[in-house]
Amino acid sequence: MSFEEKFEPEIEIFPDRLLSSETAEKLIARLRRIKNVVGVFVHGMSYYNSDEFAVSRIIVRVAKQEYVDEVAERIKEVCRSMLPFSFKLRVGRFTKTRPTVSDYLRADALRKILEEEREE
Repeated sequence: MSFEEKFEPEIEIFPDRLLSSETAEKLIARLRRIKNVVGVFVHGMSYYNSDEFAVSRIIVRVAKQEYVDEVAERIKEVCRSMLPFSFKLRVGRFTKTRPTVSDYLRADALRKILEEEREE
């Protein structure tokens, strides 16, 4: 089994400006309705003590490699209709496929904390 068969392909939407939480939520809702989209993930920053956030990029996971071109065209249509500025699309793999060393260290630290709490 090749890498492409094992993991769903992803399409990254990289807007030329940060998206407000309101715009991002509307865009994500429309992206989720596209056929063969299995997940939508956002990257950005949240504002301190607020429900507001700014989105710097959106990653759309596609069901299979053969649907990527079709989904990319639909994403372009949605973004052109909702974003008054330009954006870039890239196809590839943008999320982790396995745990990193940091993930293992965090899990180990959490396990030690939980063990200490149980002993008390």
